[in-house]
Amino acid sequence: MRMPTGVLMVVPHLIAIVASVLLVLVLTAVLPFGLGSAVLLGMIVAVGLVAGGVGEGPAVRLASHASAPTEGDRQVLSSVPDLDQRWALVCRSASAPVVMMGRFTIVSAALIEALGSGRMSTRDVTALVVHARSYHQVAAPRRGEVALAVVETPAWKIALVLREVGRVVAGVPLSSLAWRWRGVVGVVCLVQSVAEGRTWAGLLGAVAIALSYLVPAAGQVVEARATAAGDVEVVAAGMGKVLIEVLGQSGQRLSSERRQRLQASPRSGPTTAARPAPQASARHLHLVRN
Repeated sequence: MRMPTGVLMVVPHLIAIVASVLLVLVLTAVLPFGLGSAVLLGMIVAVGLVAGGVGEGPAVRLASHASAPTEGDRQVLSSVPDLDQRWALVCRSASAPVVMMGRFTIVSAALIEALGSGRMSTRDVTALVVHARSYHQVAAPRRGEVALAVVETPAWKIALVLREVGRVVAGVPLSSLAWRWRGVVGVVCLVQSVAEGRTWAGLLGAVAIALSYLVPAAGQVVEARATAAGDVEVVAAGMGKVLIEVLGQSGQRLSSERRQRLQASPRSGPTTAARPAPQASARHLHLVRN
């Protein structure tokens, strides 16, 4: 049975929300009561306003580290007819070429530089924008996307720190082996906790370990579906081969299935409603994963 994409996205978002709320509560708890209460109330009001559509632009800039395009950026982007500059932002530190959040299109500075210098053509960028829109329609929440991104920001910041720590720990002997066998460790801990009468502690540990398998797996399924939707839209626009060339320039290897999908005739794939997605950099455009 094919599980709906929305269901697959529930657990990762729920975990991020819970983690963010706990972090905010810890922060406000260590502050003086009056200041902590004011901070907490201010955050709640801010999220409520963003959910209602007020201050969406600043919220997107905060969550994506993007800024308004300069006049020079606008002149370069004006050659891309599919990009509405009213809702365009530029991220100077992004590795993704085109990412969408809400109604905003976030373009990397590297892509603008590549387009302006002629290393990428208008058609190349258009293919990325078209793919990004369809990817976004599948991978992003249907409602409250920007407000959700603001709420989850603390959790993702901590996740980035933990990711860097993980890279360091990965160099420790036997650490990768221990991670691969974490399921066995979880079962042993659960059995031992139940035997010692600490059932809840064992269950919490087992759930945490189970989520370490389920969350990445769900993310891979969502990404695969979103990528496929983007590919279909690009092919329907007659730019499948263009996207293959752009991906080739980035050094990415395409699976035979995806290459075949992008090489299909525009008539063989119905157009799907679209919205955004992922990744690049001037020369090394880490675009859409296989």
